[in-house]
This record gives sequence, C-alpha cells and structure tokens, in this order.
Amino acid sequence: MTLYPDGVGRVATTADYGTADNADSLTRPSTAPSPSDTVLVSVTHYNDRGEAFETIDPAGQVTRQRWDDAGRKRG
Repeated sequence: MTLYPDGVGRVATTADYGTADNADSLTRPSTAPSPSDTVLVSVTHYNDRGEAFETIDPAGQVTRQRWDDAGRKRG
C-alpha cells in the first residue's frame, strides 16, 4: 500500500497495488493514481477543522461522519 499525503501531511489517498509478487518493479508515482482494476484507491476528505469527515473506498462506497461544535463525533 502506498500513502499520499495532502498539503499538511495527513493521509488523503491510499493506493493498494495488490500482492507483493512484483514489488521490485513498483515505482511510486509522485501523485496518487486513478482507481483501476489493478490499483485500489481510497480517498479521505477533511473538513476545515482537520477532521476526516468523508472516506471513499475502492468500490466507491462513501462514509461520512459529523461532529458537533465541541468536536464530539455525532452518530
């Protein structure tokens, strides 16, 4: 798995290239790849307070979280 940070160093994108059968030939791109049948990409979006409020998994499933003004996660 390869991690791609956002501008402040939080993990924003992960790319899973599958098994390590050909790990010696993997060259890490400088930018996150597009999702494909061979590269599974997950994305995390952050709100203005730096909380990870939305994730999108390789299948396109979106999961959202909410917080109140005190920073407590809401259902």
